[in-house]
Amino acid sequence: MEGEKDKSGSVELHLLDLSGHLEAPVEPYLTFFSEERRAAILRYRFPSDQNRTVWAELLARWLIAGRTGRGLRDIVIARDEQGKPYWEGGTGLHLNLSHSGPWAACSLGVEPSGVDVETDRRIDLNIARHFFLPEEYEALRALSLNGTEEWHRAFLRYWTLKESCLKCLGTGLSGDIRKVDCAALLRGEGPVMGPGPLRGRNFDLPGGAVAAVVSAGALPGDVEYNRVQEIIKE
Repeated sequence: MEGEKDKSGSVELHLLDLSGHLEAPVEPYLTFFSEERRAAILRYRFPSDQNRTVWAELLARWLIAGRTGRGLRDIVIARDEQGKPYWEGGTGLHLNLSHSGPWAACSLGVEPSGVDVETDRRIDLNIARHFFLPEEYEALRALSLNGTEEWHRAFLRYWTLKESCLKCLGTGLSGDIRKVDCAALLRGEGPVMGPGPLRGRNFDLPGGAVAAVVSAGALPGDVEYNRVQEIIKE
């Protein structure tokens, strides 16, 4: 199993493609969750949102299980006051979760990390004008004038880096996304956290989606794709 390999301290990025699973009933998998967590999952109105939440968390548990030899039911993913997920009762591993469209994502490593995955549903130059640095907005505006769709993906690269940075810092979107400098993150010169400055990396995904990981630790060189059938074998 991938989780058993020596990653030399680097952050891993794992993705699940939930195409074909988003409208499936979640009830068979709710037995893996506490009563309180089940209630939170079922508060989502649509099965697609329920499934994204369930499978992102089960992906994290499966990865931790591969590292530790524990069962899925023995691993609890809790959340701090800012909503950042962590392995309750565990030590030595940090995780972060994201989901969008058909994708569920988990970053995992010995250093804290932030992960974000986005589809093209939120693309808007007005958002960039209000929440991106001036030079980032101008770069996007110039791309949009070329009449190509490349600016869509560029927007997602900026957004996912920004959100991943705030999630790594533990503030989430309550932090000031306007102050996150994507170019600095890509250079490895982001805010200092733990062993050093934060660094970030983007990953282009099938279907026009984009993911990003931010951490002070070593970043993954590539995405590791997993299947739902790998996680649930019971």
